[in-house]
Amino acid sequence: MLAAVAAVGAIRVASAQGPAPQSLVFAVYDNDKAARDAFAAMKESQRKGVIRIDSFAVISKDDKGRVHVKSTQRRHARTGAIVGALVGVLGGPIGMAAGAAAGGGIGYLSGRSVGIPRDRIEEIKSSLEPGSSAIIAVLEERWVSDLEDSLRAAKAKQVLNYKLANPGGTQEEPSGPEEANPPPPADDAQKPANP
Repeated sequence: MLAAVAAVGAIRVASAQGPAPQSLVFAVYDNDKAARDAFAAMKESQRKGVIRIDSFAVISKDDKGRVHVKSTQRRHARTGAIVGALVGVLGGPIGMAAGAAAGGGIGYLSGRSVGIPRDRIEEIKSSLEPGSSAIIAVLEERWVSDLEDSLRAAKAKQVLNYKLANPGGTQEEPSGPEEANPPPPADDAQKPANP
């Protein structure tokens, strides 16, 4: 009975904390084969339980600048929309971005619900050159360093990582001194009554 009460309490605490913070990882490779090898390594890491990826896409950009989607996975609507919007922004099929705020693309990705700065989106766009390939993945932050290690081991020429806004649509408060959000003054409780 005591164990059941403890389990219920743990579930309530986990629910109160809300969804785990997530990141978008973007890895660029010199060619399609390198991206396929990285994809195989990523899938193997996921199969072994080393990482857990919510949504991903493997893409390539041909010599004419068109983006082709090689493989995708969407476990959750939100993470799938983020990956789809980014593929759309990169020049991929129009249908990929349709789920993301009616094709809002950059506006959706840089808005409050996702929170990637526009300059970071431009950095991603410029890193995918004709003839190159990339892997886009959205996952919980706790898995990011393991995924980055896996992608770099597969010879990524560049790995970019961006922390996403909290799934509730609000940005996480910056870490640092507690003075970032000072408590309201406590003077009200100590004011004397009117004389």
